[in-house]
Amino acid sequence: MTGIRRETGRTASDAAPQAVPTATAKPLLDVLRGPRVRLRPLEEGDLPLTRAWRNRDDVRCWFRTTAPISEEQHRDWWRGYRGRPDDLVLVIEARGLDGSGAVRALGMLSIYAINQVAGTAEFGRLLLGERDASGRGLAIEATRLLLDWAWTDLGLRRVTLEVRADNRRAIALYERLGFSVDSEGDGWLAMSLDAATR
Repeated sequence: MTGIRRETGRTASDAAPQAVPTATAKPLLDVLRGPRVRLRPLEEGDLPLTRAWRNRDDVRCWFRTTAPISEEQHRDWWRGYRGRPDDLVLVIEARGLDGSGAVRALGMLSIYAINQVAGTAEFGRLLLGERDASGRGLAIEATRLLLDWAWTDLGLRRVTLEVRADNRRAIALYERLGFSVDSEGDGWLAMSLDAATR
């Protein structure tokens, strides 16, 4: 778990084990900091920005639902999301990409279907919504940061994901992280990564 800092100063070993999937609260997550990015939980105030990112043509084409999402649909999703203890969406932030030194939200990613009893979860919703963030290695850093937290703090042993079979850029990123293809069908790849082989 090298490179992870929490803003509260706690280390991963300080965190108490999280509740089983039937709990009523989301897993505890302080802001995670890597060398260039930080991850923080999604807040209601982020919804206009995350909806704008998700509705970009070059982003939504990679999701299962490719139609634009209305403000009402996004708010409905938010209400449901808040009640799901096994789903955690994080905003990717970085400082100084525009030369100003300001911290700015650049994208998002998530870990969901968290089952601490089985030691499994799914990874997804990875996107860099700000065009100047692409091609800088920020997505792989953010993903590593989240996975390190999932292995250590949540005690997960296996993380899976689904990706469109023609999304070569995302597949290359996942393979660099150690994910391997389990199956392919209907234009999608199922990939997984085990904590023991990462």
